[in-house]
Amino acid sequence: MHNRMTDMAGFHDGPDEQFSTQRGPGSPSARFVPSAVTRALAAAALLTGGLVSGTALGQAPFAETAPDGKTLVVPAELAPKGTAYHTIATDKWQVFFTSEAPLETFDGESRAVLGFVVQGGASPASIEGGEWHLPVESISTGIDLRDEHLANDSWLDAEKHPDIVFQLERVIDVEEQKRGDGFRRYTATLVGQMTLHGRTNPVRMPGTQITLLEESERTKKVAPGDLMQIRSKFKVSLPDYDVSNIAIQFDKVSKEIELDVRLFLSTQRPTA
Repeated sequence: MHNRMTDMAGFHDGPDEQFSTQRGPGSPSARFVPSAVTRALAAAALLTGGLVSGTALGQAPFAETAPDGKTLVVPAELAPKGTAYHTIATDKWQVFFTSEAPLETFDGESRAVLGFVVQGGASPASIEGGEWHLPVESISTGIDLRDEHLANDSWLDAEKHPDIVFQLERVIDVEEQKRGDGFRRYTATLVGQMTLHGRTNPVRMPGTQITLLEESERTKKVAPGDLMQIRSKFKVSLPDYDVSNIAIQFDKVSKEIELDVRLFLSTQRPTA
């Protein structure tokens, strides 16, 4: 919405739970036979391992941050499927949000999103996948104390859950809207999963605008390489991600946050 819409050091596979056969005293061939209770504990351990890893069961592992911290590493299974576009920073916000509650309205933004999209053909319909990370501590509302509150354990808990992660699974409902010299503009629906505050939910972003621009002298003023721009607006319900606070109960923060996403991506990996 380090990838910083990431420091991935906080996301790692949970400990493997293993049950091994052991020989007991005076019994050279003693064999461990799991009881119903033990099997239940084993199942719980496997479930816990999946949750500790930072991903829900059935969800792909989060992409790692590149050693230089400039982008995310495209997973090996995804890289051969097409051309990678990497999110690039500009002098403007990448994700903007608004909270409109009865007693207070405020805005916030982040300019620290890291991520990528892999596109296999000429149209966004051929996008094979993608991922973006927005570090919680990069969120700025214009008031330092409020930013600290948002990042602490009574809100988004940046220490335990340092990043908001969106994993793009597919792009549907693709329609070309405009074509010109060196550019094509489409509308589409992005489909994927968002992880916020350690909770993962499916997300759809209908009406997303995707623009593809071939490299030119004009686009080089933004960044080298072919460019992609993604614009999308959607809403996130904080209770759906187990985010609760007395400020929500007393109508100072909205339960539903509207997000405005504006990402530029380039086929040339960012270096600065």
